[in-house]
Amino acid sequence: MTEALLNDQNVYWILWLNTLLHELGVPVPMTPTALVAGARAVTAGVNPVLLVLAIVVAMTIGNAAWFAAGRRYGSAVLKLLCRVSLSPDTCVARTLAADAPHALHMPSHIFTRVGAWRESIEANAVSAKAGSDKTFDKWHAYDYMVYAHLQLAQEAAARQIIREAQSIPTKVDNFPLAYAYGAMPARFALERGAWAEAAKLELTPAPSAFAWNKYPHAEAVTVFARGVGAASSKDAAQARAELARLLQLRDAANALKLPYWPGQIEIQADVVRGLATIAEGKADEGIEILRQAAAREDATEKHVVTPGPLLPAREVLAGALLDAGKSADAVREYEAVLTKEPNRLRATAGAALAAERSGDAQKARLHYAKVLELAAAADSPRPEVTNAKRYLGRS
Repeated sequence: MTEALLNDQNVYWILWLNTLLHELGVPVPMTPTALVAGARAVTAGVNPVLLVLAIVVAMTIGNAAWFAAGRRYGSAVLKLLCRVSLSPDTCVARTLAADAPHALHMPSHIFTRVGAWRESIEANAVSAKAGSDKTFDKWHAYDYMVYAHLQLAQEAAARQIIREAQSIPTKVDNFPLAYAYGAMPARFALERGAWAEAAKLELTPAPSAFAWNKYPHAEAVTVFARGVGAASSKDAAQARAELARLLQLRDAANALKLPYWPGQIEIQADVVRGLATIAEGKADEGIEILRQAAAREDATEKHVVTPGPLLPAREVLAGALLDAGKSADAVREYEAVLTKEPNRLRATAGAALAAERSGDAQKARLHYAKVLELAAAADSPRPEVTNAKRYLGRS
């Protein structure tokens, strides 16, 4: 029957359709069709290149459809697959939790890159629950959750996760955990624009209780937050002191022959240097330093240990331009951030305010509406949300 259907006229289309249905999960046999098509390529003069092309195109379309469904509907797709699975006891959502917390976390890397914060929170909540206090998985998931909650203006939820993480007595000695130790409180301060709070951050756990000297790239997270907080509070002297410490940590990372991280610490140092220069009254010079830092950060890949930069250098540049009265330039920079880091609340709110000040009502409405969409389930008051409601005339 299969061989009869696969004549020279329709072999390509039958093979393409069979492959597409197979990739979409339809229970149709693929092997007989492929075998007969291959045989006809030898005996009937069917073009084997076109056969391979038909398979590749069908596989691409099928997998692209699954990707699009996952991007748009996230965990709902996984839940549906679990419900309709012929073997629900083997469903990924029910098996991985017991023995693979990091596997449960992995989808959140995609969720984070597309700004699907609710899906990221859901995936990491399950991962953290499954993780052990003696591995990095729990803290790694907590950090991703803190980041996602803050993008939804859920400060209370983020604060609770930080408290829960810091209450765990076990202090595992590895880099992913050290990074999470520093990143969670740093994110909590920086994402809220709590500059005075950021400027006073201390290493937690204390250096006497944890080997921070083994992880200069993790300590740099806290020092960077302090530097940004100090400079944004117009304390240029403290910002310069934090800059000096960042350069020491860069040298320590180089001495340990760590790949990647010395360059990242240099970018953090340049951000602090630019903000300190602005705090010293040299706005144009500081903006140029930030512009160079943003270009350098854009040219590097994000490390998997973090959901995203603590504070994107280009977002800091946009804020400096806005403060300098260069609103139209600030809009462009904020929107560039959103291209790379979609659905970031601070960047979205910044773009809205910059558009408003530049007189671009259309963009202002667009970005302010997005702020309210992101903060629809906020659990804490945020000035960005209040400002969006003011502009859009909502109470």
